[in-house]
Amino acid sequence: PTRKAQFWTEEGQPEILAGKDLTGEGTWLGVHKDGRWGALTNYRDMEAVKEDPPTRGELVMNHLKSDQTALQYLNSIKPDAQKYNGFNLLLGDAEGLYHMLNEEGTINPVEPGIHGLSNASLDTPWMKLTKAKKELGE
Repeated sequence: PTRKAQFWTEEGQPEILAGKDLTGEGTWLGVHKDGRWGALTNYRDMEAVKEDPPTRGELVMNHLKSDQTALQYLNSIKPDAQKYNGFNLLLGDAEGLYHMLNEEGTINPVEPGIHGLSNASLDTPWMKLTKAKKELGE
């Protein structure tokens, strides 16, 4: 179950606008009033599913609650990223946009342009993403 996007006043975080995973208590997409934002997708790898991992939704929420830049936060979670089931994490702020794929242990800047993200790595050339990127570029 989820809650639609709203300011998190009930949680004491009125500067955060996000949906809420009512089971895991985190979010998959959120923005802070200072302009920092985060988005999360699952990375599907059925052979690497962990037993009782922490909820991935805490990654976006903890970034928005922190005072770290996107890159600082990604570097701070990198040592523990393998504890989670697979994820893609996009974090942005005034300094830039960054992508983390925990399965590879990578943090990369995202250059300007049209990108696509599904349940694989950023810009994986899946037919649906290739088509969507082409149509967006027209």
